[in-house]
Amino acid sequence: MTASVAAPHDLSGEWLDRLSRLRQRVDLLRRRLSRQVQLLPSGNDSWLETERELCAAESALNQLADDAI
Repeated sequence: MTASVAAPHDLSGEWLDRLSRLRQRVDLLRRRLSRQVQLLPSGNDSWLETERELCAAESALNQLADDAI
């Protein structure tokens, strides 16, 4: 799932840079989590930290979208 984010009316380079970096981080975390879940033996919950960070990054991305409206 890819978040769709509308840019604010005053497109600042800083805002666009932050948005781009956050999208890249979300994509990286999704790929990492997928690999971790596939490769870890049953009962190993080390992937939970990646999942928590992914949720936080997705939340931040959604907040940026809300702020842009």
